[in-house]
Amino acid sequence: MSSEMFTTSPSVIKGIGIINELETAKFSLFLGRVVKSLRTKDKPFSNTEEAKLQTSLCLTAEDVTLLLDSINYILKQAAYHLARPSILSQQLMLMKMSEEKVLFLLLA
Repeated sequence: MSSEMFTTSPSVIKGIGIINELETAKFSLFLGRVVKSLRTKDKPFSNTEEAKLQTSLCLTAEDVTLLLDSINYILKQAAYHLARPSILSQQLMLMKMSEEKVLFLLLA
């Protein structure tokens, strides 16, 4: 597997930083909702829910959008490359994602 599964742009790196800072329980719920939306092609959160996420996660609107975009990007790239869990884990950890968050993504 190529080491180029993910483009390490500043926005992706910032998105991973946001992911790392989230509480594990909140990240798990958030990730579950995003994964469900990928299957249905619906938007994971309504505008009202995104506003509530800002408060719940202590993030700005821009950071919530970046968080959503980053998780979508990671999941879609992993699917596109048919990434094995060990390779996906390695790639995410190279981008400084915490091991705990990597495990949640692998189980998504």
